[in-house]
Amino acid sequence: MDWAAAAGILNGRPGNLMKPGGAATQAEMSAILVRFIAWHNKV
Repeated sequence: MDWAAAAGILNGRPGNLMKPGGAATQAEMSAILVRFIAWHNKV
């Protein structure tokens, strides 16, 4: 998770918190995938 947060793929919850055991919505997962693909294309 650290590398993904550092790369801007994961933004966390309000207060700059991560909740690794929590559930992600479909919209959140879509946003993560879009940011991952954009990051992957830059590398």
